[in-house]
Amino acid sequence: MPRTSWCAEDAPKGEADWFSALSFANSHAPIVVKADRLEFQYESHLLTYYGNVEVRQADAALSANELHISLAPGKEMQIREVRAIGSVRLSQGNRWATAKEAIFDQANGTAILRGDAILHDGQNEVRGDTVTVFIQERRSVVDGGRGRVQAILYPGGAHPALRREQPAEKP
Repeated sequence: MPRTSWCAEDAPKGEADWFSALSFANSHAPIVVKADRLEFQYESHLLTYYGNVEVRQADAALSANELHISLAPGKEMQIREVRAIGSVRLSQGNRWATAKEAIFDQANGTAILRGDAILHDGQNEVRGDTVTVFIQERRSVVDGGRGRVQAILYPGGAHPALRREQPAEKP
């Protein structure tokens, strides 16, 4: 099973924001959810949104076919787990990711993108079957599943054709 690991300790400022955005409970900004239908199971504290699901919190967005939100018992409505299913897309600024399924486990501080997972940071791209992000550790592991992982990385952060050349400084 091919796999690769990447640690974001030395990542530029803003990289931490991308990892934090994968955990919708890390911000005090309101979470806005829109969908075709909502079902709330009071006993199990489970919210299920169906059809054209759109989620926004601050500058982070998620879309999927279905969204299941498991809440901790109590009055505070703490999110325990968020599971997005079908045509999942996450975005924040020039960063975006797609997969067939995404699971955000608040207790373990993980975000798992499963099924043809693709992550983009500007022009940089990482692909694999499953991407597991350890949010608190600022570390991710990409598994290839039956295939191999792939990374396309542009030194300096952008493809040379997309960089704006700065005029030379005069002595």
